[in-house]
Amino acid sequence: MKLWSYLIFLISISMFSQQTIALNGLITTQRNNSVTQANIVNLSTNATAVSNENGYFTIEVKLNDALKISHIQYEEFYIKIDETTLKNKAITIKLNAKNYELDNVNIVKLDAQKLRIINYTPKKYTVAERRLRTAGQFKPYQLILIPFGGMPLDPVFNAISGRTAMLKKEVEIEKKEKLVEQLNQSYTDAVLQTKYHIPQEYTEGFRYFLAENAEFSNLYKLGNSIKTDLKMSELSVEYLKIINEK
Repeated sequence: MKLWSYLIFLISISMFSQQTIALNGLITTQRNNSVTQANIVNLSTNATAVSNENGYFTIEVKLNDALKISHIQYEEFYIKIDETTLKNKAITIKLNAKNYELDNVNIVKLDAQKLRIINYTPKKYTVAERRLRTAGQFKPYQLILIPFGGMPLDPVFNAISGRTAMLKKEVEIEKKEKLVEQLNQSYTDAVLQTKYHIPQEYTEGFRYFLAENAEFSNLYKLGNSIKTDLKMSELSVEYLKIINEK
């Protein structure tokens, strides 16, 4: 009797292992979004299936079959059909998105001109200039816009508070500091000492003295080297008188 029971048990296991079923599956992402057009291959029988627009598929399997799931955007996934899956006749598979590694990444700074949105070179503003533009400037004609609700209020408030004047001064100071940096490049301490006879301890002060002179600043910006040198010689004499009077 025991022998017959054992034989029946072996036969039932053998029949179960050879049983082929239609397995219903669902393929999703890790965020539970359905994956469409995923390829499912039974590596044991070469049977194939493709997931539909909702991520569902059906494929014939039996115990211990191996399935391969692949998709162009996701990592390949392998699964072996066990007794639980065979009994449930259903399975849910979650795929991981592929990580793409780039050999070289070139970061390019694009602006409106490079993208051909505009066909001219826009003015580049410094920090102080941007603040001044944001603050705005009050103009008398803006008063007629009040009844129409079209007058910007920032320029009025800033004019009353004196903020616009302060920002204008900040822009001028920034321009002079930039000019001093340029003069450091154009006229080294050695040049100022030998050609214009400025003592070493006063060379930096002389550059600021030059930057304060509007005529010199204009000549320097225009690139007129002859007139610039003549004006520098004139100002060096004046500067030497000032420091000698101390």
